[in-house]
Amino acid sequence: MKKIIIILIILLFPFVSSPAEESAEKYYGTGSADIINGDKDQARQTALDLAFKDVLGQAVGILVKTESMTEDGQSIKNQIQTQAKGYIKKHKIVKESTKKNVYSIVIEAEVYEEKVESAFSSRISKFIEKNYFNGCTMSVNDTRYAAVPNYYLSISFYCMMNDPTIQHDSVNIFLPVSGEHIPKITTSGIFSSVVLEGETVSNADFINKNPGPSKLLPDVLSLLNDSRKTVTIKFRHPVSGKMTEQSVQIPFNFNIAQSDEKGKPVYYHLFQNVSWDAIPSPARTEILQHLKTFPEYRLKMIERASQAQKAKEKIDEILLSCSIRISLDNETDLIYDSGKRLFYYLHTTCQTTGTDTDVDIKTVKLHMPSGKVISPSATRTLDFLRDENNSAESSYIYQPEIPNAGFTIHLIERKLDGNIKSLVYLQDLIQIIKSGPNIKVEYSSQSGRPLKRKAHFSNFIITIRDQALEKGFLTLNGEPGKVNESQFKPFLNYIDKAD
Repeated sequence: MKKIIIILIILLFPFVSSPAEESAEKYYGTGSADIINGDKDQARQTALDLAFKDVLGQAVGILVKTESMTEDGQSIKNQIQTQAKGYIKKHKIVKESTKKNVYSIVIEAEVYEEKVESAFSSRISKFIEKNYFNGCTMSVNDTRYAAVPNYYLSISFYCMMNDPTIQHDSVNIFLPVSGEHIPKITTSGIFSSVVLEGETVSNADFINKNPGPSKLLPDVLSLLNDSRKTVTIKFRHPVSGKMTEQSVQIPFNFNIAQSDEKGKPVYYHLFQNVSWDAIPSPARTEILQHLKTFPEYRLKMIERASQAQKAKEKIDEILLSCSIRISLDNETDLIYDSGKRLFYYLHTTCQTTGTDTDVDIKTVKLHMPSGKVISPSATRTLDFLRDENNSAESSYIYQPEIPNAGFTIHLIERKLDGNIKSLVYLQDLIQIIKSGPNIKVEYSSQSGRPLKRKAHFSNFIITIRDQALEKGFLTLNGEPGKVNESQFKPFLNYIDKAD
């Protein structure tokens, strides 16, 4: 009875597939072939063989990606594809057609996956025995922007390590000029890479660290000058335990850019994973010349960077940025008991060059050329007033809305009547205009540490109104320390003749 039931079940369900069959991977392959001398059968067979290769290429391609193989995985894939038909488990024709004397075919197929994996693994094993390291490249990034000025050189070396059992600390790289280097080994899963992060040289590094010249550039030039040269990798053999070496040919990644003083590109070369001989000759010439001139170019840019740094340091020495205004008015109608009076006005404004939060403003002292020392006593903005009724200095205190926003010093001197020469600060301001833009500033930090910097006078304006002058007025302006003597002389003569 049991035997009858089993037979009935088999007869009732003859087409039920096993789970393994349902889950089999299906691939779609295409192939096309020319019909030669009207032989359609031969064209069809050729197209079918190409479709088989297409199917197998897809199956092996998955393994290549899984194994993180690149160029060498593709080579193994090509080897297996030459015997494609032996790996096809079954197939069916989906579509076939003839158009313009070309026979085309589309198939759906399954492959012997274990057989494909076994063939791939055996070839990988043989490959690894001869190539413990592969996929080696040297990357050179050299960009120069003369308008900034800026330069950037980066050189690095990369290799894939195919056998995860190689002892990492036994790996050394030998370059043709600089010799032995200990690389960095990076690991992702079971795969490892050998990385020689050579160096990065730039003008920013010069300012901060002052590095020496490129150590790996001579190696790059040596490899480019003789494409037969190789890089040697020494390591402890994973089976024998003996030190072994493998020589590898080096393809390059190039990113070479050059712009002129105006920022206009001179040339730009970008090549990825190519042998030196495969690069077009004109590009090779420019790249080689570009790299050869790096030491000279770097020295030139270092000098420019050094000058820029010195200029910055000079600016950093300045605490206050100042301007001078001198107004001498012999025409102002101010009516007092004694009648018409004259008006003289000196105004020097000094502001902090930045947000100097560490300055104790109450300790600031300005050393004038005559030896006079101005000692303001306020928190932020300071006004110094001097007139005939109050010869003592007085201050006006103003607290800005933004905390720690720096401070401003106003040195103001006003005088009604009297001799121009009696203006207390006039000769000091004339001396600053004539001789130079800087005077000494002393102050203390908030912690009480005494410091010295400079007050820099960047501009001046002089106006005189007097009918005794040829045009009735005189106006001068410019930068202290860079005064045109012939233009400044009328003003000095006016002061000398003043009563």
